[in-house]
Amino acid sequence: MTEGLWRSDIVEKITEGRPVGPSWMATGISFDSRTVCPGDLFFALTGGERDGHEFIGSAFANGAVAAIVERLPYDIVELTSFLVVDDIYEALQKIALESRRRVGAKILAVTGSVGKTGTKDALSLVLSKKNKVHATSGNFNNHIGVPISLARMPESTEFGVFELGMNRPGEIKQLSQLVKPQLAIITNINVVHLGHFENEEGIADAKAEIFSGMSPDSQIVLNLDNKWGEFLIAKARRANIENVITFGRDTVCDVRLSKIKTTHKGSLVELEVSGNKIQYMLDCVGPHIAYNTVGVIACIHALNLNVEEAAISLKSIQLPRGRGGQVEIPLKSGGSLTLIDESYNASPIAMQAALAVLGSKVPKHGGRRVAILGDMLELGPDGPSLHANLLDHLLAAKPDLVITIGTLMRELHDKIPSTIDCLHADRSVDFSQKVSDELRADDLILIKGSLGTNMAPIVSAIENLKSNYRSPYQSFEVGGSQNAV
Repeated sequence: MTEGLWRSDIVEKITEGRPVGPSWMATGISFDSRTVCPGDLFFALTGGERDGHEFIGSAFANGAVAAIVERLPYDIVELTSFLVVDDIYEALQKIALESRRRVGAKILAVTGSVGKTGTKDALSLVLSKKNKVHATSGNFNNHIGVPISLARMPESTEFGVFELGMNRPGEIKQLSQLVKPQLAIITNINVVHLGHFENEEGIADAKAEIFSGMSPDSQIVLNLDNKWGEFLIAKARRANIENVITFGRDTVCDVRLSKIKTTHKGSLVELEVSGNKIQYMLDCVGPHIAYNTVGVIACIHALNLNVEEAAISLKSIQLPRGRGGQVEIPLKSGGSLTLIDESYNASPIAMQAALAVLGSKVPKHGGRRVAILGDMLELGPDGPSLHANLLDHLLAAKPDLVITIGTLMRELHDKIPSTIDCLHADRSVDFSQKVSDELRADDLILIKGSLGTNMAPIVSAIENLKSNYRSPYQSFEVGGSQNAV
């Protein structure tokens, strides 16, 4: 039976809204009418390109029990329920804060330049083996996604794991003060979305805003292999947070990484925790994926839980579509394609990691390594040079064919030696129409680019080479800005 989440009279009291229609009990929260499930409370959020009030009818048709609105629709259907508020975003914040107050769970937060979603997913997987865990869905990590995630947290939750992202200074501070984490991990600091910051130190400062929502008895887990590790420790101390747990290769780390050995089939990780050596296998390929799990083990160690059991459960990590998930695509003409789908987002450090994965894998007999690389956005004036500087990492992957997409990737394209076959297109949709001409059976293909570059049409075109297959990306829509990082 689905657990009751929010009762109408409680929400009315929290938001000071005006009720219209029958009372209700919501079992879920949604702000997208397309994903509403029976029993959901629908928030008709305004702003952006669309107004949620336009989709109230669709939300009720899909089973919403009530809608929180700023204005009532003209054609109110009998027996539908509304809660009229002055500001929907403010109402959402109030419900999120009440959820945080009423749930007695241990609350964890994950932030960093890269690796947040993978770390959050792995941490949730490990904790869920013996506990009731509520975690951020996908990468709901911004000013809308975080309060939605909090509002969805059942009262019976034992561990809450929330991903916090940002585009600009000040955003992490607001999210941390909402979530109030008792343990937080900063995966790393790197040059990501530099267009909104003066320099990399500005990014480190912004990520350190997570301390603002934490009490002095909280715990912070930090990566000492990252050059900003000591900087963040000092920031934590100034926020009166003394309980710092470190991970990395240095002998002073609380969780010390001894070795990561990767093959085309998976990774072996060796750690030392409190003098005990731990070894575990991962089915996922890529040293960056393996490294993320070291931070997860550090969190488990900080929570005083069984790290050996956690290490064993990490073997079953599965990478989601768009974030490194691998797909085998049988072709109508015989043979198959192997697709490494990294199409969701991109930054210089993440692009380097993805190229390393491509280089570590071996194509089937007769196949080629193919890199399809899209623009990395929001890098500011350094954008062109950061694209050109990918050349050494690209060459190390030993690609047979490189396709670059976007005006910034032209900087890389123009530096590729003539010994490597390469193509360029200004837009992903332009190349998507040529996919069947350029790929052949048994190719190993990496696709990576920023969300705003819209690599989805290429993924869709490749997947549609399989008979009777319709890619989920065919209905994919891309907005005008990146998600928070």
